[in-house]
Amino acid sequence: MRKLAFTLLTWLSLVSPALSQATDGGTIRFATEGAYKPWNFKEADGKLQGFEIDIINEVCGRLRANCTTVASPFDGLIPALNASRFDVIVASLTITARRREAIDFTRPYANSARTFYVTPASSVRALSLGLDDIDLDAIGPNETEALNRLRTALRGKVVGVQVRTTLETFLNKYLTGVVQVRTYDTQENVDLDLEAGRLDVAMANTAYTMPAIKDGKKFTLIGPRFRGDVFGEGQGMGVRKADGQLRARLDATLNAMLADGTLRRLSDKWFGFDLIPVM
Repeated sequence: MRKLAFTLLTWLSLVSPALSQATDGGTIRFATEGAYKPWNFKEADGKLQGFEIDIINEVCGRLRANCTTVASPFDGLIPALNASRFDVIVASLTITARRREAIDFTRPYANSARTFYVTPASSVRALSLGLDDIDLDAIGPNETEALNRLRTALRGKVVGVQVRTTLETFLNKYLTGVVQVRTYDTQENVDLDLEAGRLDVAMANTAYTMPAIKDGKKFTLIGPRFRGDVFGEGQGMGVRKADGQLRARLDATLNAMLADGTLRRLSDKWFGFDLIPVM
């Protein structure tokens, strides 16, 4: 009996360090939206999948952390983070000056432009603005003319966006008094109303709309791609201001994933193109 106990203790002394090392990065609680395919979404069985879920899993593996990921409504993510319901937001959350007042961000792990899209039945068929890309941080005569044409083309139209996003901020800043802005809790519900004819136009980032079209959605992208100003610095992980050490660990891991090509590989897997920002 003593020999068995000795053998068991010896085995545990060998195994326990290995178990400890597998999760020596502590516990990290992640939150995502779970309704923004292919960034993050739920399968029929409720399992979370997507570009950002793969990023979370890769980060946790490299940090040797014990991680959990929950789905939470997008418009409540920042208040819930500051209420300590979880530790990190990974939900296509754009880094903006306004959001930096409430939380901190890691370096960006993606940077996707925004654009308008319609269905074949839409009253808006095209937006001929003379530019394919508009940098809102570099507004010159051509950009000013393009924005004026945009206001003319969309005057009186109903435009749908997800609530509390940079898309809503863009419409309120650049098209206030021009369009009727209708907000939704998820981008999926935006799409449903667009398909039902209750919206004239919708807006999202191109890394959402292009995969949706490939998946069979009868959408057409119209108008230029927008970057800069209210659209911030790209998508990053949100953390509490008091969690500087955690942010530093996440930054170091994301930098390593960018340097070794992991982020680009995941981008190509989920979007079919590279939306990874430069280092």
